[in-house]
Amino acid sequence: MNDSVFNRFEDLQKRLTELRESADCEKNGSDELIEHILGDLQRVLDELRVVEEELRIQSDELMVARKMGDEQRRRYTELFDLSPGGHLVTDMSYNIREANEAACSMFQVNREFLLGKPLISLIVNKQRKDFEARLSQIGDVAKIVNWKIAFKGPNQTEPIQTSLTVALIRDEKDRPSGIRWLIQPIERKKTA
Repeated sequence: MNDSVFNRFEDLQKRLTELRESADCEKNGSDELIEHILGDLQRVLDELRVVEEELRIQSDELMVARKMGDEQRRRYTELFDLSPGGHLVTDMSYNIREANEAACSMFQVNREFLLGKPLISLIVNKQRKDFEARLSQIGDVAKIVNWKIAFKGPNQTEPIQTSLTVALIRDEKDRPSGIRWLIQPIERKKTA
């Protein structure tokens, strides 16, 4: 719609220039020519009013779409934060971009601590090579389920045994743009 509006403005501008040139050439012209020019000017003004109304409608539609997008983002954030499992979102270099409350609680850190950190810094040292090797496969599959790995937050003395579900995030061109991580602690069986 924008292109057609701008094209119409360009056409109107050309027409006004032509009318101005006609008026300059015919300064001593007849009343009939003046009436013709005034009629053309009135048509140009009418078209400008139509274009103005179309732009107002488009602006209103964009405002409604933005409000809907903001509301969906708010609901996503609430759902993300209230989810009982630990959820992380990383970029393709495995740097943490989002973390929910359950993940922060699991690692006993605040959200600001996690954001921007490489996920591998939370993996128990002896599992890091295996972790990196398994990550190299993620581009070949849509999702990895039930991947056992031990995490350890910076303030924790004992590692947390977990089961991961890992899924790629794809952009509008179907290229990998990030990774979603669902981290579920594995309950240790108590012995009697």
